[in-house]
Amino acid sequence: MCIIKHLNLNCDLSIKKIEPNNESDLWLIHSLEKDPLVTGDDGYLWYSEFPVRDPKYQYLESSEIYDSPFAIYCHQRPIGFLEISKIGITKLLSSVELSYAVLSTERKNGYMKSVLNDVSNLILLDEAHSIDEVELKIDHNNLASQKVARGAGFVMYEPSQKDTLVFYYKTRKMIR
Repeated sequence: MCIIKHLNLNCDLSIKKIEPNNESDLWLIHSLEKDPLVTGDDGYLWYSEFPVRDPKYQYLESSEIYDSPFAIYCHQRPIGFLEISKIGITKLLSSVELSYAVLSTERKNGYMKSVLNDVSNLILLDEAHSIDEVELKIDHNNLASQKVARGAGFVMYEPSQKDTLVFYYKTRKMIR
């Protein structure tokens, strides 16, 4: 079982499960909600109704990594958000999706590239769940996020002219 409550990624970055009563986590979410690049038409959209305010979401108390929201910390201050989806199985392929956002003041520092690379590698190497693929869905206008995805080792599926989303993926064979 791949279990995380807190994970140090390198000397500066860590992720920890969002806690409903943690003031830093709530401040982070409120700050991200105010950012039009994060919540606007071309930005990140919350994966689901954000659960941190509703105590019925017991998976926040779980130590399971999947189907969980995380706060990204740099030097012990919150800088971003990462959500790992439930494990999905389609066409004999198991996958998870990562959704993410970074505070505007913390962009262009390479933090999200590092987080996406480290977390996707951890997921793909999780022998207990045997995840075949980690996916990202990015708005086609969000070129900065697409650059981050490529920098973290993700590859774009063939783009479709009609889609408003661009899909990126990473497999175990692609881990660097």
